[in-house]
Amino acid sequence: MLKKYSQREADRKIISFLKNAGYKKPTILQKKVIPEILKGKNLIIHTQDGEGKTATFLISLLLKIDHTKEGIKAIILTSDPKTVRKIENQFRFFSPPPLALNLVAVGYDKNIKKELYRLTGKPDIIVGTTSRIIDHIRRENIRLHKTEVLVVDCPEDSEWEGFEKDVLYIISKLAKKTQKVIFTHYIRDAVQLDSIGRKAKIISIPDIHQQLIEHRYIEVSDHSQKPKLLVDLLFAEQKRQTVVMCKTPTTAISIDRKLKAQGFRCKSITSKTVLEKQREIQEQYQSGDLEVLILTGNQIVNLVLSNISNVIYFQLPGKPEIYIKNYNLLLESDKKSRITSLITEEELIILKQLQELKGMNIRKAEYPEEIEVIKGKIGQIVKRIREEEDPDELNQYKKLYKKHVPIFLRSYFTAYLLKEYLGYKKGTTKNLQSIFVSIGKNRKVYPKDLARLFSSSLKLKSNEIGNIKIFDSYSFIDIPQEYSEKAIELLDGKEFRGRKITVNYARKKDNNKGD
Repeated sequence: MLKKYSQREADRKIISFLKNAGYKKPTILQKKVIPEILKGKNLIIHTQDGEGKTATFLISLLLKIDHTKEGIKAIILTSDPKTVRKIENQFRFFSPPPLALNLVAVGYDKNIKKELYRLTGKPDIIVGTTSRIIDHIRRENIRLHKTEVLVVDCPEDSEWEGFEKDVLYIISKLAKKTQKVIFTHYIRDAVQLDSIGRKAKIISIPDIHQQLIEHRYIEVSDHSQKPKLLVDLLFAEQKRQTVVMCKTPTTAISIDRKLKAQGFRCKSITSKTVLEKQREIQEQYQSGDLEVLILTGNQIVNLVLSNISNVIYFQLPGKPEIYIKNYNLLLESDKKSRITSLITEEELIILKQLQELKGMNIRKAEYPEEIEVIKGKIGQIVKRIREEEDPDELNQYKKLYKKHVPIFLRSYFTAYLLKEYLGYKKGTTKNLQSIFVSIGKNRKVYPKDLARLFSSSLKLKSNEIGNIKIFDSYSFIDIPQEYSEKAIELLDGKEFRGRKITVNYARKKDNNKGD
């Protein structure tokens, strides 16, 4: 006989169990799967390491099992003795007195007599390796005719064949009405275990993740380019509060300083941040006073944060499992979110592991468009004017502006000041080659004209073109080195603005003329 709860009571108990075990909030797996287990359905759950799997089935069993009834109510199967010990240890966090359900672990102790002694204590739940449980079944130390829930923690491919045969044998000893809950890395394997009894409902946590969480990466040639990329991303997406993840306190503090210099309201939490200060910073972020929160990975478990939908990895964690664990702790389980990783070629290996081993779809994204970055910077200026500046002081500058700048030049004057204030220069991460062009101001040529000529001829994006200098009778334009020969071949001798132009490699002394 299993316990019955109202939905509200079940939710309250789930949160209580999670807090006892140190969880701040349920993971996606726990939110989606625990209610289904409580309904008594046969389930195949496609999941990965780091999702909170052990907590999911232990909490479900604690909510379902009535320990006043006789017999073994639930059995948990795994292939690894270390996993048996881990489940036994974690169970103690979830089942403090007076709950005191009796869980007996078998399979990690070489002394089978000790296991026999523990089995005489009338266990409610047994967890063990399949081989050891079969041994006890054959010795008639374990009887499963009253077992109402079977949980199977499937291994990786290398151990699957023998494990499958063992599980099917154990299933044959269960009543047909026994609920089967199968956690697997590969759905195709688990379906075979469901061949006996009621058809299972399949829940794919990676598929849910893909629907809710957009994983993407932007590649840079080396670490030195990451700070500028981070700043540009934050400007381009400034309407969203952001959590920035890095590995060390030194990196976190460095990022903090750089972002503050760009006008962002941000703070960092590292292993050196005292607990009281951590709580203060959390409250500031939750209230919206901070735009960016910078964290080192080891501090996530200490935080209670909500409404996070945008995470940027400045540095990737060393293992795929940590990446998964981090976003389970940070992101809301029912809210669309985005994770952006800033990576070098060396870090690409970790993303490939996530894609290959964990079945995750992580798409490559482009560097943020310059126009979006500039929009973000303008938005920040407008925000400062509204929230921080003194209107009386600004009015003094406004009078000077009206008095000394002609009406027809005011928009250009504002644009020029904006360009200078932002320190805006066309930039590209590629190596550039300066190209000489034999036309200039005398033919009313402006930078946008040369940019349009070269981008249309070479199929270049605007952010791939570097600086453009226009003099009276000639100009210089910086383009990626790999396009320089093609540019000369296509454009040298081409008619432009009513005359044939010469296009060639620039000499350094010529490029410095007029400076």
